[in-house]
Amino acid sequence: MILFIPFIAVCASLSTIAMGNGLIHVVSIVLGGNPAYEYKLSVPTYKLAFQAAHNILGNFSFKEINIFERGISKSCDDEENLAFSKITQIYQLIYQLDGPIVMQTTGCTNVALLLGNFARELNIPMLISTAGDPAFLDKKRFPNTLNFGPADHRSLADGAKQFFRTYQWSTIMLLCGTQYTSAKPFDVSTCSTLYNVLTTGNEVERFVVYRASFNPEIQTDYTYHLSQSKSRARIIVLCLDAAFVRQAMMEAASLNMTNGDYVFLSPQSNVYKNQLDRIWNKNDSNNMMLIQAFKTMIVYANKGPNWDVISDLVQGIQASSVTDSTRSSNQTGIPSVTVNSLNVAAYEAFMVITSMLQENSTLTQHYLSVRERSPELTLQFVQQFWSRHFYLDSGIVHLNAYGYRRTDTVFLRFNAISKRFEEGWFFNVSQFTLAAIPNISQAWPNSSGPPPNRPKCGYGDDECYDDSGQRTILIGSFFAVAGIVLTVTVIIFAIRWSNFLAMQNNAWWLLNPAALFPLQAQSHVSNRTSTKVTDAQSIVIPWIKKYSNSRFHKVRLYENSLVFLELLVHKSTSKPHIPNSRKSIALMNNIKGLLHVNIGTFIGTTIWDNAVAVVWACESRGPLRLLLDAEDIHFDMPMKLSLCWDVLGGIAYLHRSNVPFHGNLSSFTCWVDRRLTVKLLSIGTRRLMADKVISKSTTNR
Repeated sequence: MILFIPFIAVCASLSTIAMGNGLIHVVSIVLGGNPAYEYKLSVPTYKLAFQAAHNILGNFSFKEINIFERGISKSCDDEENLAFSKITQIYQLIYQLDGPIVMQTTGCTNVALLLGNFARELNIPMLISTAGDPAFLDKKRFPNTLNFGPADHRSLADGAKQFFRTYQWSTIMLLCGTQYTSAKPFDVSTCSTLYNVLTTGNEVERFVVYRASFNPEIQTDYTYHLSQSKSRARIIVLCLDAAFVRQAMMEAASLNMTNGDYVFLSPQSNVYKNQLDRIWNKNDSNNMMLIQAFKTMIVYANKGPNWDVISDLVQGIQASSVTDSTRSSNQTGIPSVTVNSLNVAAYEAFMVITSMLQENSTLTQHYLSVRERSPELTLQFVQQFWSRHFYLDSGIVHLNAYGYRRTDTVFLRFNAISKRFEEGWFFNVSQFTLAAIPNISQAWPNSSGPPPNRPKCGYGDDECYDDSGQRTILIGSFFAVAGIVLTVTVIIFAIRWSNFLAMQNNAWWLLNPAALFPLQAQSHVSNRTSTKVTDAQSIVIPWIKKYSNSRFHKVRLYENSLVFLELLVHKSTSKPHIPNSRKSIALMNNIKGLLHVNIGTFIGTTIWDNAVAVVWACESRGPLRLLLDAEDIHFDMPMKLSLCWDVLGGIAYLHRSNVPFHGNLSSFTCWVDRRLTVKLLSIGTRRLMADKVISKSTTNR
């Protein structure tokens, strides 16, 4: 039964396969219609795979239901958005099924990541035939996925690393054209995977890797990045779409980088038949500069399928696609369709499942027969595919120990005679070996062979000297510049030191300890002072008694007014001294300049009882803490709100001032005056003395 629903742009085919007493549902999910992926061929590919499974397994039945509309998507992001919008529909479809289920998708990387998480939560095995991102190697996140994508980014990175080892290249420059709107997931994954492989691991060799990412659509002039590469590395990897490689090599030729002293490598996707030939434009056959440039470039890609061996499969997919296309659109004629390796991978993924069903192992029988399947049982079923080689009619499919398809990598060099890229090296991912084809691999532009890792005289030709006096000139220039720099440094230091001494001579913050009188010594002050003190004492007797004899706080008389001394104890046993650094003086000037109704007055500093004392103007009613603790004083809610508002006002002012912090805020550093207005004291004390002392104003409460 085939249903065609317009404007859905989603294909979900449900097939039911029965084997003996076992039953397994295969749910195929195809989203969007990106022309680069040729998704319109995915459903015909699955149809052929089911037919082949029927021929192999013999007596079984299946029913196929298609919900299909060819939609158009320009990028993987479009397909991901479509997947989010259709996830509920997919869930409802799966929820109706009873029995074991296997999902498979031809989705790109973002779609496969989403559906892989979905399959984990639903405890369903998942076959991925397009995406080849190394993220699927994380079996904690994707325990149930089996990856059959032909693009093996890790194989590309491992092959490139083995290639660098072979020629003892350890300084690599990566130019990654990945910062544009329609950036290919292949280019993004290739660049990041190669960088991670070269910069991590426990190998003895150490790779020095530089990386630059840019937008090749906007920044069509690559001169800047190539010039930077020229001064850093001999080996340059162009992680660019094939459409941008030609321009990059032309500009490299203009910078004299294609004479054989540099090697350019370009990882490319190998999805379509003869896809790598599109790097070369047939109209450039007489462009000798470009031919010379391409002779210095090595293209590497995952090895594609043997198109001659699978010609029958290709024709079958094309024929089935023509039938479905004509039926759905009521058109006649044959539409243009091109089968690619992604379609072949979708076919091979289902054939691997068929091969496992054909083996009919005890675990498979148990998985198909039980009604409730635990995550452990599903994982055991999936692990049957790990570390296996499956020999199919289309070729050998190798899944590693994580159920991730490993694909060999080929390195190709441009043949100036045939005007084609021909295979020069072959990286066997199973054996982790790099084999060279003698004639092509040895055709280096320089007769001396491959270039060394770095130039003999350095990248800037500045590491070799002759006898023409260049060394003498260089040394003389160095000492001349050093003399000028030293002279300027001395002058600047002298000016700053002079300003510092002038500031020290005007040290307003230094108070004479002898000018601080105890409260009992009223005879040493004027009658005005005695009156003022007597009046204050009548109000603040409780807290004066507490702080007059406190170890770390003192109340004294200074210039006819009560002042509060906050004592700071030294960390060391050395003689205490008041900080006189430029930063400390600037901080004290800023604190002195604070003018606000909720900020206390900073008087200065002095040495008192072998400790540094910070002196503040004393507010008549004392610390807020003592008023709050007093049993005979009760504050109603409006009064409490008023006190809180005063504290917030002071803090808000500090945050707008040159002293944007308090550093020691508590109810002991909030003092109250006669009008019950809160004023903040001890501002910046800890930072002022941080390098010299430890404040004890709060640690002993």
